[in-house]
Amino acid sequence: MQLIERINRQLTGYYSRESRAMVSLVLVFAALSLLFSLSSWGRAVPPSIGTPLGIIHEIPDVIGHLLFGMLACLPSRQRPLIVTGGLLGVVLDADHLGRLIGFPLLSRASHSVGFLIVAAIAVGLFTRQGYLKLRVTSWTASAIAAAIVVGHIALDAFIGYGSVPMLAPFSFTEYTFSRIEGLELEVIAFLLVLAARQLNSKAMP
Repeated sequence: MQLIERINRQLTGYYSRESRAMVSLVLVFAALSLLFSLSSWGRAVPPSIGTPLGIIHEIPDVIGHLLFGMLACLPSRQRPLIVTGGLLGVVLDADHLGRLIGFPLLSRASHSVGFLIVAAIAVGLFTRQGYLKLRVTSWTASAIAAAIVVGHIALDAFIGYGSVPMLAPFSFTEYTFSRIEGLELEVIAFLLVLAARQLNSKAMP
C-alpha cells in the first residue's frame, strides 16, 4: 500500500490525477498476477530463458488481449477506463514472466477463478481505501478486475489456447474452452461491467 502511494507521488506533476490512477491500477494488476503465479512454484520444469524473438512472436496475442480488454470495459463509457481495460488484459500475462526467466512455474496460473477472486477483492479494497483513486466505486473496480480475467481467458480460447488451470491454486489441472465458449466468456465479461455500471450509475457518469 505504501508502494502504491509512492508510485502516485512519483507520477504527480507528470500526469493528471486520472492518468496516475490508471497507471497505478495497471502496475498493481501486473504485480498481483506475477505474485499469484508463485503459487505454481515447482509444478513445471524450468524452461530455457526466453529470447527477444520469442517475445516478438507474441505481438498478435498482445493486440488481441488489448482489444478484448477494451471491449469488456466499453459499458463503463469512460475512455480512460476502456483504454486501461485493454492494458490490464495485456499485463495479466505477467504470470508468464517467472517461467520466461527460468523459474519452475506454470506460465498461466493467473488464468483462473482463484486469481479472479484475488484480483477483484484486492482492486476493490485498494479503491475503497483510496490507494487507487479511480472515478468508480470499489464494487465497480472489482467488477472490472473480474471482467478482465474473464476476457483474457476468452481471447486465449478464441485463438486456440483455451487450456487454463481454472481452479488454481487448489488444482492446476487444465480445463479447455472452445472458441465458441471463448466468445461466450467475452460476453460475460462485457455484462459484468455493464451490470456494475447499472448498479452504480451515480458513480459512473
